[in-house]
Amino acid sequence: MGEGGGFQLGTVGALSLSVVSSVSIVICNKALMSSLGFKFATTLTSWHLLVTFCSLHVALWIKLFEHKPFDQKAVMGFGILNGISIGLLNLSLGFNSVGFYQMTKLAIIPCTVLLETAFLGKKFSRSIQFSLSILLLGVGIATVTDLQLNLLGSVLSLLAIITTCIAQIMTNTIQKKFKVSSTQLLYQSSPYQALTLFVSGPFLDGLLTNQNVFAFNYTPQVLVFIVLSCLISVSVNFSTFLVIGKTSPVTYQVLGHLKTCLVLTFGYVLLHDPFSWRNIFGILVAIVASGLGLLAAAAGNWGLGSGLGNERGLTAAALPDLPYDYGALEPAISGEIMRLHHQKHHQAYVTNYNNALEQLEAAVAEGDAPAVVRLEGAIKFNGGGHINHSIFWNNLKPVKEGGGEPPDSALVWAINTDFGSLEALVQKMNAEGAALQGSGWVWLALDKGSKKLSVQTTANQDPLVTKGLHMVPLLGIDVREHAYYLQ
Repeated sequence: MGEGGGFQLGTVGALSLSVVSSVSIVICNKALMSSLGFKFATTLTSWHLLVTFCSLHVALWIKLFEHKPFDQKAVMGFGILNGISIGLLNLSLGFNSVGFYQMTKLAIIPCTVLLETAFLGKKFSRSIQFSLSILLLGVGIATVTDLQLNLLGSVLSLLAIITTCIAQIMTNTIQKKFKVSSTQLLYQSSPYQALTLFVSGPFLDGLLTNQNVFAFNYTPQVLVFIVLSCLISVSVNFSTFLVIGKTSPVTYQVLGHLKTCLVLTFGYVLLHDPFSWRNIFGILVAIVASGLGLLAAAAGNWGLGSGLGNERGLTAAALPDLPYDYGALEPAISGEIMRLHHQKHHQAYVTNYNNALEQLEAAVAEGDAPAVVRLEGAIKFNGGGHINHSIFWNNLKPVKEGGGEPPDSALVWAINTDFGSLEALVQKMNAEGAALQGSGWVWLALDKGSKKLSVQTTANQDPLVTKGLHMVPLLGIDVREHAYYLQ
C-alpha cells in the first residue's frame, strides 16, 4: 500500500490521487452539510480518521504494508498536534468571515516557507518565490471577498496557521528521520488524531452550530452520505501523507489551492453557483501557476521539498541500532570503544550525509552546477561510510551467539573451493589490507556473475557497489585508524 506494500505510487500518482479524492470528498460533504444540514465538521473528521485507522489495520492484517513501530512520544505528539490544527482551522472558519478564513489558508504557504528556511535550512529560489506569489494572488482574487477582522478570530487564525505548518512539516520530517512510509506514519498517528477530535469535536461543533451532534436526526440518506464521506476520507488521508512525504509541505499546500480552484469550477459549471469574471480570472491565474509548479516539483526541479531525493532514491539516513549491547563483544572489543565507534564515528557519517542531501537539493533548485558536483563527492563519502559501517556491525557477533566460530559448512566449502583454505583467505585479506594506501576497506565478496568468492578493496569509504552491482559484500574490514583501537 503506497511505499510499504506490493505497489508504489510515484509523485505524479500521489498528486493525482490527492486531487481526485479531495475533490470527491468536498462534493460529498457539501451535499451532506448544505443539503442535509449535517454541519458537524470536526466530529465528522474524527470519524474519518477512525475509519482510516480501521482500514489500515485491515490492510496490515492482509499484509499490504509492514508495521514499523518507532518513537511513540513523537507519534503521540504529532497525532495530537494534527488534531489540534484541524480543530483550530474549523474554529477559525466559525469566528471569522469566509474571506478572512481564505486569507488564513493562503498564509500557510509563506509561513511554511519561513519556518523551513529558518529552522531546516531550506532554500527557495527567487523563481520559486515568484511562482508562489502568483499562485497566492490568483487564489486570493478568486476566493477572498469580505475581510472582517475581530480579535478572537485573528488569534484563532494565527494559532491555526502555526499548528498546521508545524504539523505538515513534521509529516515530512518524521518520515525521513525514522525511515517510515506515509502509510506506516498514518497508521500509528491516526488513533491520536481521531481521539483528539472525537473528544473535542462535539464541543467545538456545538459552539459553532448551537446544535448537538448526538441529537441530530440521522435519516438513512444522512447515514449513506456519512459512510460515503468516511470511505473517501481513507484515500484523502492516505494521499495527504503520501504527497507530503514524497514532496514537501509547500507542494502539498500548492496542490490544496489547485483543488480549491477545481472545486469552485465544479460549482460554477455543474451546480450553477453564482460567480463573477473576477472569480474566473483568479481561478485561471491560480491553476496555471499551481499546475506549472506541480509539474516542476514532480520532475524534481522546483525545489519545493524532497522530490529530488525521493525520486532519485536519495532518502535521509538514520543511525541503525546495533544487534547487540555495546559491551557484548568484550573482552575482544570494549563497550566504550563500541559506543564511540557507533555513536560518534558512524553518526557523523549519517549526519554529514543528510546535510549533504539537503544542500544538494538546494543546489539543484538554484542551478548551482559546481555545488552539485562538490556535494556528490560528499554524498558518496558519507553515504559510503554509513553503508559500510551498517554492514560492519552485522559482521560482528558476541561469543555466546557463536561469534569467533568458523563459518557454516556452505561458506567453508566455498572458501576452500575458491581460496584453498580459511587460513589462506585470512592471509590474503591481511595482505590486501596492508597494501592499501591510506584508509579503505577489504571485502570478502560474492561475485553473482561468476558465482565465486573474491577479495576486493575499496579506498576511503567507497562501498563495494562501486566495484559493480554484481558484487555482494559478505564481510568488510575497516582499514582505518579507529579500526585498531587499543583495549
